[in-house]
Amino acid sequence: MPSPSLYSLVLLLGLLTFTYAAPVAIRFDDIQDFFCNVGQIELMKFFMQRNIPVSVGVIGSPNVIGKDRLIVDIVLQGIEKADWELELCNHGSVHEDFSILTEAEQRERLMLADENIKRVFNIAKLDCFITPFNVFNAYTIPVLQAAGYKTMSAGDLSDTNRPYPLTGQTFYRFPSAAGTSNELERSRFAPISAEQSMEQVTRQVRRDHFSVVTVHPQEFVNWKGAYTNEKNETQFGELAKLVDMITAAGHTFVPISRIAQDAPASVKSVFIGDVPPTRPVITTGAATSQQQQETGVIGRTTQMPVTSRPVTTRPFVQITEDSSSSSLTGSFLLLVAALFVVLQAL
Repeated sequence: MPSPSLYSLVLLLGLLTFTYAAPVAIRFDDIQDFFCNVGQIELMKFFMQRNIPVSVGVIGSPNVIGKDRLIVDIVLQGIEKADWELELCNHGSVHEDFSILTEAEQRERLMLADENIKRVFNIAKLDCFITPFNVFNAYTIPVLQAAGYKTMSAGDLSDTNRPYPLTGQTFYRFPSAAGTSNELERSRFAPISAEQSMEQVTRQVRRDHFSVVTVHPQEFVNWKGAYTNEKNETQFGELAKLVDMITAAGHTFVPISRIAQDAPASVKSVFIGDVPPTRPVITTGAATSQQQQETGVIGRTTQMPVTSRPVTTRPFVQITEDSSSSSLTGSFLLLVAALFVVLQAL
């Protein structure tokens, strides 16, 4: 029979690698007319056929969405599918950088997109805003709240005011810290493996008790000096593997706006009270005004704006747990210590 010390070591390793079931949202950015249509349509079909809820960020200006029937129709098909959850989210009017806009400019751009998205897709209300370039400033949340929005998803490199409360809020923040690509340069993304993406998911779950995984249509078409309309079969294979890995880990796919509702009760109890972000917002990686003028809407030229997309070499690889995320870890370590004492006494 193995010694108590061996039992203790096995138990310790098991608990330290434990990741509990958590809500995971797929954030599908950059829905727009006449851009990487194969990527957009095939991604919609992928999630629809697997009945995986998805939150899609629609670039909402009348000049950007509403004229391409292929895109409009696949989104409408998803909305009308009774057994599938498709959440439409506002992703700006022309994918503009909200971190450099005034309060009035943000309100105008937000509502322009809001009204057009609701008109094109015949829906009554939008609840979630996905910040273009993953960034925002001090005006953004008050503007969203005044417009009736309940949820915002930026990037965890810009929305750094942890914890992200999971209960008792009038407005929720669920930043993305996982994705299916690295940003290679301004002109394109470099897809990553399912294992790399799953590593990001696991880290965010352990730290924030949820994960938001960002995908872009251009990641799922072939690159030949520019984005094509050829499906990237390899990357769709990696996405299928990632979905299987997330499912095997016991996580639950939900739309962004349902993350709080589906978070484990044991985690929700840690976050009580309405805690709005108060620190200055970091806008690392935001597009400058000049870049925005040069590029316009995502994908409309060969030069793409700089974003603050998560990458595998990003700082969050080294995690320092704060009081918001240490409760479960602390409980596990206490359990390990207690069992260690018991086993040593046997």
